Amino acid sequence: MAEETQHNKLAAAKKKSATGFHREGPTSSATLKDLESPCQELAAVLDSRSAEITQLKNTIKSLKQQKKQVEHQLEEEKKANNDRQQAERELQGQIQTSIIQKEELNTDLYHMERSLRYFEEESKDLAVRLRHSMQCEGELERILSAVIATEKKAANQLSSRSKARTEWWLEQSVREQALLKVQLTQKIHHLLSEPGGRAKDAALGGGHHQAGAQGGDEGEAAGDAADGIAASSNYNNGHRKFLAAAQNPADEPGPGAPAPQELGAADKHGDLCEVSLTSSAQGEAREDPLLDKPTAQPIVQDHQEHPGLGSNCCVPFFC
Repeated sequence: MAEETQHNKLAAAKKKSATGFHREGPTSSATLKDLESPCQELAAVLDSRSAEITQLKNTIKSLKQQKKQVEHQLEEEKKANNDRQQAERELQGQIQTSIIQKEELNTDLYHMERSLRYFEEESKDLAVRLRHSMQCEGELERILSAVIATEKKAANQLSSRSKARTEWWLEQSVREQALLKVQLTQKIHHLLSEPGGRAKDAALGGGHHQAGAQGGDEGEAAGDAADGIAASSNYNNGHRKFLAAAQNPADEPGPGAPAPQELGAADKHGDLCEVSLTSSAQGEAREDPLLDKPTAQPIVQDHQEHPGLGSNCCVPFFC
């Protein structure tokens, strides 16, 4: 604004000087000199002003260039601002997504914590149950061990009782066989000591042989003695079978011997009876017709005179 005012003043001074020079005409030298000094000043002012104008034009050009640069920078900044705003919007979207994910993660974390507490309680409960089960298992093992020990003890006791019973029965059988042998020996000795040789021949030849007219009674007695020997042999065979059954294992019974189950059942129900050999001998004496004869009476008498030969010997049998 100040430059325009000075430019206007300079133009007005030039115009005034030109109009005054043409209007007055020729003047004196003093007047010309007076007029030249302002003109020189004006020329100097004009030169300075033109220099200032040139400088101002250059300044304007530089300012225009600066303006263009500033505008370019503004455009770049505007573009950068737009990019920044776009990035901010994207960041806002990511932030919102992150917030939503955070909420979901918090929800999942809450459920996981609840599940963890539930599993911890379940694990504690299972641990208690496991300890209880282990205690029960230990108790059951102790009970089972006690039961097995009791069963073994009972089996040992049963086997010992069975062994003792078998030994006792074997001993009684041996005694009975010895007694029978003594009785048979005495009977044969008695028959052979009688007068006449037909009794010996009848005893060696078998029972139920009829003697001649001379030795009828002796032959009949010899035949009865032979029948008694055969009966005693059968009785000994029965005792041998029973002895074999007693000596065999429980799972392999001998032929003709009672099964171990029958022996156990008989022992369990009290069917194992004990009878006196004396009463058995007396019963046989009542039933056997051979003992009613005069030749067999000394055998019974000898058995009564020697009670040490198993007179009261007990023999087991099954009712």
